[in-house]
Amino acid sequence: MSIFSERERAFENYFMHQEEIYFQVIALRNKLFAKWIVEHMDLDEHLRSLYIEEIGQLITEEINDTNLLRRAMTDLNLKGITITLDDVDKKLNECHELARQEFLREHL
Repeated sequence: MSIFSERERAFENYFMHQEEIYFQVIALRNKLFAKWIVEHMDLDEHLRSLYIEEIGQLITEEINDTNLLRRAMTDLNLKGITITLDDVDKKLNECHELARQEFLREHL
């Protein structure tokens, strides 16, 4: 195997590893974010669990942050909860940082 092929393979492995880390952090972020959302909604324990699971799995559907924020705002507004998009966006960012820190704690 040539040096170029080895370097290419190493880069591909690095990229795959980075993507896996990103996926895990986003999945954890979504779960933390969903937990925050259900704290504001009047749901029984079963519905809370279902909601958290659903939001946690949204990454597999390649939902972007804009759609996630829109979904959160819609769900909160349907429950009569008034909150600004800025507040929800700040919380999503906080959840991302918490997820990143938790991932690093567990994997380093």
